[in-house]
Amino acid sequence: MKTVVLLSYNNLGLEFWNRHLNFNHNVEVHHFRTGKSCISALAVGLKADVIIVDDYFARTEKGDYSGHEVVNKVSKKFTKIPCFHITPDLAEVANGNGDQHVVFSNFDESVLALINNSLDAQLAETA
Repeated sequence: MKTVVLLSYNNLGLEFWNRHLNFNHNVEVHHFRTGKSCISALAVGLKADVIIVDDYFARTEKGDYSGHEVVNKVSKKFTKIPCFHITPDLAEVANGNGDQHVVFSNFDESVLALINNSLDAQLAETA
């Protein structure tokens, strides 16, 4: 069983993500709506195999971490976990700060393929 941490600041539910990503019976998804709740869960021991931060149509509440802040915190603490930051700020897939485990992208087929490949690779390691 692999664990995906999904932080989505908008109102997209798991049904949306199930249509685009390989979330099957071997994947457990922890879905968060705030950066603070996501970081808190990871800090107290939630073990993630893949982290996705969806920053599209984000409405960050006052006092919450922005998507960029979450990605910065996650990428420093969890250097081996693939982290995908889906944001309208970029027009193409790019590695963040030279980190191969952090990918910044807008929402398109290429980033969905990268996430699905990462999920498939993580699942293959446990097979």
